[in-house]
Amino acid sequence: MYFQGEGVAKNKREAMKWFRKAADQGDPDAQFNVGYMYNHGEGVRKNIAAAMEWYEKAASQGHSAAQNDLGLIYGNRIVDGEGSPAGNEAAARYYFSRAAA
Repeated sequence: MYFQGEGVAKNKREAMKWFRKAADQGDPDAQFNVGYMYNHGEGVRKNIAAAMEWYEKAASQGHSAAQNDLGLIYGNRIVDGEGSPAGNEAAARYYFSRAAA
């Protein structure tokens, strides 16, 4: 609700607080959302390494969007200085194939 501003004022930091509570309890959708927010710098400072950690937690539970986003990060050939790998094509293929399955 805080992320979208549904019924309450939009507040990405508050959304992150609640996503993180659920993510810490193992919820894969919340883990994906935490990864997304780190990946895009929404409600928190952009941190690709943290995004990858949370995406991996969700991906290991079969979350296809997290698997896809990991594929996108690994497929990126530009090092952004924030922990993103420089074009790990094997890892990109692995996560894309998991997402497709």
